[in-house]
Amino acid sequence: MPDCVSNRCATAHAFPHQRADTGSAAGRLPLLKHEKALIIQSTIFDERAYNAGIRDAMKVLIDEWGLRYPGVKVVEHVYFYAVHGAD
Repeated sequence: MPDCVSNRCATAHAFPHQRADTGSAAGRLPLLKHEKALIIQSTIFDERAYNAGIRDAMKVLIDEWGLRYPGVKVVEHVYFYAVHGAD
């Protein structure tokens, strides 16, 4: 657990929060006040690979834990599939 100053922390996972209890995830108060976030992501793999489960994993890690958990209300994630490079 990182050292906290004035009861405000940024954890090792960079989740800005304020402690409301003894440390359970349910007791943390998000500090981000953003209404919306748009993630525009290019991918190496095609859409089938993301439909087979990669997208679900990325949604949990990036959308839910990276943005919604610390307080962003609406998260939209747009993918550009099979982008291998540009000329």
